Amino acid sequence: MAAAAPLLQNDGLASGQAATVLGVLSEGYTPTGKIEGAGDQRVSMVPEVAASLAKDGYQVVVETGVGTYAGITDEAYVAAGCQVVSRSQVIQKGQVLFSIEPPVRDFGSMRGNVLVSWVGRLLDKGKAIVSRATECGLTLIDVTAVPRITIAQKLDVLSSQAKVAGHRA
Repeated sequence: MAAAAPLLQNDGLASGQAATVLGVLSEGYTPTGKIEGAGDQRVSMVPEVAASLAKDGYQVVVETGVGTYAGITDEAYVAAGCQVVSRSQVIQKGQVLFSIEPPVRDFGSMRGNVLVSWVGRLLDKGKAIVSRATECGLTLIDVTAVPRITIAQKLDVLSSQAKVAGHRA
């Protein structure tokens, strides 16, 4: 099978059309905490990953200041081939959006999009998030749904974040 062949024969994607646009949203962290929720200093995609995705043909748009509290400048994203735009433009342009915490307050403007996030769909809070996303026509991909088995450990966000935090998963 040729490398350019679709993964599925009936995937509905036409060859040679514009790339899928990936959007990276800010987690809403502020040192003063004067926003809804606590926010998070982490960012869901670093410039190195964005550059790799751009090489694979994706377009990446990131929210202005998305990496500020993670020590990543907007210029680093631009150097990686990303477009830095406002939050509303990321939501408008992005077909697949990335955020560590689901931005529930923005779900109403995300109809038809896909959101990759830390949902926790089996918890009460996660069930409410899934319900709200369904009401708004938003498709969720819950990164916590990856099984915690050896073969999937590289994809397991619970293990990887525990390692970053200095704990053994």
